[in-house]
Amino acid sequence: MLHGRSMTAVETELDRQLKTKHDFLMPTSFLAFTVKGTLQNKKSEKDLPLTDYAHGQIASYLDIPKSYYDRMKTTEPDLLAANVNRWMDKRPDQRRLIRILDGQCRAFLSDRYLPIDSHDVVKVLKPTLVEAGCEIVAAEITERKLYVKALAPRLFGEVKVGDRVQAGVMIQNSEIGCGKLMIAPLVYRLACKNGLIVNELATKRNHVGRRATDEDLTDNGIYARDTIMMDIAAFLLKARDAVRHALSEAGFKNIVGQMKAAAGLKIEDVEDAIEDVTGRYALSDTESAAILKRMIDGGDSSKYGLVNAVTAAAHMDVTDFDRSVELEQIGGEMLFG
Repeated sequence: MLHGRSMTAVETELDRQLKTKHDFLMPTSFLAFTVKGTLQNKKSEKDLPLTDYAHGQIASYLDIPKSYYDRMKTTEPDLLAANVNRWMDKRPDQRRLIRILDGQCRAFLSDRYLPIDSHDVVKVLKPTLVEAGCEIVAAEITERKLYVKALAPRLFGEVKVGDRVQAGVMIQNSEIGCGKLMIAPLVYRLACKNGLIVNELATKRNHVGRRATDEDLTDNGIYARDTIMMDIAAFLLKARDAVRHALSEAGFKNIVGQMKAAAGLKIEDVEDAIEDVTGRYALSDTESAAILKRMIDGGDSSKYGLVNAVTAAAHMDVTDFDRSVELEQIGGEMLFG
C-alpha cells in the first residue's frame, strides 16, 4: 500500500484547514457564474475560484453534460457563464451549501449535506486506534478525501503456508461530497506489503442530514460549527464501535476464510479474467497491463492470485493515493464477489 504522509503531518494539515475553511448556505439567486469561471456572491461581489471538482458538481446540479461544460469552459467561457446563470435563475429559491477552503470554492452541495469534517473524525477515532495498540501505517489527505490505515498488533492469519496476513482498519472520509464516511476492514499481506480493503463489511454513513434552516446560520450566513457538531456527535461515538468491530477476530477470520477459498479457485484463462475485471471496474489499459504483469510475477493463477495482482498494482504501479485505495477496494470486492 502507499503510505502517504505521517499521521502527524496529516493532523497538522487538518488543523490548518480548520482555521481557513468556511461553509455558506445561500440561494442560487445570490450567486452568479462569471466569464472568468468563478462563482460570485452577488451580495458581497466577491469572486470565488472553483476547484475542478466543484465545477463538476455545478455541471451535475444543472444537468449540463460534463464534457460539454468542460468544452465551454475551455473554448467559450462566455457561453458557459450564460448557460450556468440561465439554469441557476430557473432555481432561484434552492439553497446550496458552498464549502470554501483557502479562498476557493471546493464544493457546491445540497442544503441537506451534513458536513462531517475529517478533523472531527480523526479527533474522535484516533484515540480508539491508540487504545487498541494499533500502528498507523498510512495516512493521507487529498483534495477529495482523508485516509487513515492502521494495523492491529496481534491479529494474524495464514492463507497458505508462509503467506501471512494481518488485520487492520481503514478510515475514509470526504468533505466535498466525494463519498461516505467509511470504516472498513483492512487486510495487510506481509510478504508483499499489499493492502486489501473490504467494503463489503464496512460501516458507512452518508453525508445527508436534515435540511438546514436560518437558525443554523450565523449573521453572515456561515453554517455554525456548533450546530454541525450537535448533529454528528452521536454518530461519531458510534463510529468508535465500528472501528473496534473492523478489528475484531471474528470479522478477520471471515475474510481470511474467503482468501483461502479463493486460493483454491483456479483460473483457466488469465488474460480473459483480467479483461473481464478491466471491463467490470472500468480500469485503464495501463492498470490492466500492470495487473497482468503482477499476476505473472506472482506465479499464482488462482482467484486469490488475481486479487493479489490488483492490490499489488495499487501498491507498486499507482502513484495517486485516491486511485490506489480504489484499487485496494476493487480487490476486496473481487474477493467477496
